[in-house]
Amino acid sequence: MSKKSSVFIIGGAGFIGSHTTLQALEDGYRVSILSRSPPAVPDLFPESVKIYKGDAALLSEEQLTEMFRHHHALIYAIGADDKIRPPKPAYSLFHFHTVENTTRVCRIAKKAGIKRMVILGSYFCYFTRQWPDMSLAEYHPYIHSRVEQENFAIENSSRNMDIIVLELPYIFGSVKGRVPLWKPLIDYILSPIPLFYMKGGSNMISVKQVAKAIMGAIRWGRRGECYTIGDQNLSWIELIDKILLYGKKKKSIRIIPNRVLSTAGTIIHLITVPKFS
Repeated sequence: MSKKSSVFIIGGAGFIGSHTTLQALEDGYRVSILSRSPPAVPDLFPESVKIYKGDAALLSEEQLTEMFRHHHALIYAIGADDKIRPPKPAYSLFHFHTVENTTRVCRIAKKAGIKRMVILGSYFCYFTRQWPDMSLAEYHPYIHSRVEQENFAIENSSRNMDIIVLELPYIFGSVKGRVPLWKPLIDYILSPIPLFYMKGGSNMISVKQVAKAIMGAIRWGRRGECYTIGDQNLSWIELIDKILLYGKKKKSIRIIPNRVLSTAGTIIHLITVPKFS
């Protein structure tokens, strides 16, 4: 098997990473992964997958260089996301995991001879470009860090190493042995208590489709490009209806008025939201 058929996945035992590992194997790649914790079940991957245990942010440059060596492509499938609630100042944590660690890994990967790198980013970067008047990156620490990460990737993609970013939306799916990320929402929707939700919606995609997009980017992605990945645009009500249908439940959905959400958002904004310079 040639070096071009080898891929290293940071976060390869995580939610997206696990499906990407399996997709890479299906596509004929030799796969190595780095994960802070082992796969949730022992038989998730075949023995051919080389598994390193550790945190990319804590491992030394020498350790990462040795792991990356003899691999053609690198998939960066880790990072703090907007679902966590970090201590103040929130931006410090997002910047460390999303910007500083990405920068360090990129530098080490290039030194180790990696030729292709795919970074899993956020579709909030797309919205930042589409709606500049909203100044999303100026007020939201997570979005701010994602835009910084993406700008770094574009600026540092070169002939020595192609860097591609995938801007990902809401992702649905599960991993054998792990509790699905969406379980609390599904439990709430299927529970006997009254169902309150808001207007609006988002783009949504399955984790298996994301894995295919990642491997497609490894093969065909253009240097320095940011690809917005998505599948279906669904309102929250359409999503809830699908979950109710799947759970064989019938419930009425009470819509929270926009004015209530707007008032609450304004109060939170005035009290807690800083503006980045």
